[in-house]
Amino acid sequence: MFRMLSLAVDLFAALAVLLPAVLLIQYGLFGQRSKKRLVFFTAFAVYLSLVFSVTGLPSAASPVFDPSFNWIPLLDIRNAPLSYLKNTILNILLFMPLGFFLPAMDPACRSPRRILLAGLGLSLFIEVLQIFTYRLTDVDDLLTNALGAFLGYALTVRLSKKMGTFSTAPSVRPTTNMPFVRPMAAVLFAAVLLNSFFVQPALSGFLWELVLESPLWEAVR
Repeated sequence: MFRMLSLAVDLFAALAVLLPAVLLIQYGLFGQRSKKRLVFFTAFAVYLSLVFSVTGLPSAASPVFDPSFNWIPLLDIRNAPLSYLKNTILNILLFMPLGFFLPAMDPACRSPRRILLAGLGLSLFIEVLQIFTYRLTDVDDLLTNALGAFLGYALTVRLSKKMGTFSTAPSVRPTTNMPFVRPMAAVLFAAVLLNSFFVQPALSGFLWELVLESPLWEAVR
């Protein structure tokens, strides 16, 4: 219950910043007026923000340098098999939406290899940043995150084929009617990252103060 409350606080903190940011980026910077795309890119930005929140990116207000590495796959399965299994499942579930968002935004990502590379790349990016936190940089996280992105893509393809709304044919360029997608996704990624470093930790802290003073806190303690 406490974990769900923590995610809810981070979600509200993310929305407070990212919704205006997506509006500014889509309407102002790229001149796009589609409400469906606004909802889609807002969902993508919030998803990235929650990924960064769950995995524990460093805060600009309190950075630390505490590198801790595990380079040996499956090492922890012998010491704590149930905890390892739980963490593996959560890692897979966390990255499964990436397998939906990427091919939906860019036809060039409609291949298993590119989805695997994207999942591995995002996971590696997060694991490198975790050396500035108290978290462990773990090779198992890289593997399970990439697997999650692939499974999300496979599920998306399977469901979309049934509905006739998806083609697995990759493209080397964005579709002609959506040439802004890649740069907009890149700008959104940068906005989410900066928000996770600078703004969201402070805003989440403020929201937590409100929660701690409310009757809701007594109900979840």
